[in-house]
Amino acid sequence: MRVITYKPIVRRPFPATWVDDLFENLFNRSLGGFDSKEVMSSQPSVNVLEEAQEYIVEVAAPGLTKEDFKVEIENGYLTIRAQKEQKEEEERENGKYTRREFNFTQFQRSFHLPETVNAESIAAQYENGILKVRLPKVEVAPKEAVKTIEIK
Repeated sequence: MRVITYKPIVRRPFPATWVDDLFENLFNRSLGGFDSKEVMSSQPSVNVLEEAQEYIVEVAAPGLTKEDFKVEIENGYLTIRAQKEQKEEEERENGKYTRREFNFTQFQRSFHLPETVNAESIAAQYENGILKVRLPKVEVAPKEAVKTIEIK
């Protein structure tokens, strides 16, 4: 007994090179910042830990320095910003540029602070590519869910 396989003919409405080029450019593009010196196009990863006495916000931002960060508290929000511009230049002996590259990294993350955070005692430290923001807790008196008003 002989098995016959059927292979349908696929007809493309566009020239094959156009479609192939589209998928090649779409899926084989570098991942911006992971394997190249392209602009960082995504937000950094963040961990938020809750411990007994404090919250800790960890922001993964390798390649930056503590001077690149700005940490602010405004209207109950903790905002972490970073901005860095890096220039690389190569020159020939006669002083003309053969290559000049600019790399610009910028991001901003905001977090709503719970009432249990002592905003006056927040501290931040940048070490080994991780920004750690420590948010000490304070005791807050529980609010009454329902208050009954006596009618006179």
